[in-house]
Amino acid sequence: FADDGLGLYVVCDGMGGHDGGEVASMVAIRSISCYFAQRGDQIRESRGDEQTLKRHVIDAIAEANNEICFLSESSEFFREMGTTITLLLIGDRFGIMGHCGDSRLYQVRNGLKLLSRDHTFEQQLRDGGFKSEGIERYGHILTRVLGRKDFRAPDVETFPLVKGSRFLLCTDGLSRYLDDELQRSVAWCFERQQLIDQLFAF
Repeated sequence: FADDGLGLYVVCDGMGGHDGGEVASMVAIRSISCYFAQRGDQIRESRGDEQTLKRHVIDAIAEANNEICFLSESSEFFREMGTTITLLLIGDRFGIMGHCGDSRLYQVRNGLKLLSRDHTFEQQLRDGGFKSEGIERYGHILTRVLGRKDFRAPDVETFPLVKGSRFLLCTDGLSRYLDDELQRSVAWCFERQQLIDQLFAF
């Protein structure tokens, strides 16, 4: 989802049987987009207020989680459905990321710089100092997603906007292929469509 007028960009990747994952991601996108659309003037007036925008990001993601939980409890077909979310909101001189799961946010400037941190069991093992071969097999086990009653607050980070920076939001369906060669290639893409074309060419 992209709203250039609000400076809002979102990617979600759902999970769950009986098409539950697709439903969860659609509900999250709809909820987030509605939240910000209803507060459009307020968001624009707060472009320079970092704390206010961070609160909106937290509240919007929490609201999306509640909607997914409500739907999940309403039908056995949607039990255990959930979705990742990575959100970027552009302020005056800063960007704000809201993040749950293993979808990612990269800054594209002289290469790709990863701004998000995966919420996976694999990442937990790495953070704990485990470096043995084979821990990659735990990369699909998510430790934080939308659609859980015991929902943990998203990672919310603020970073300065540097002139010439671009951003890439993607699911693990793309990030797993971002090797050194592709990262070098992407670094020289200066237009949005050029960047997209280059990514899908691989």
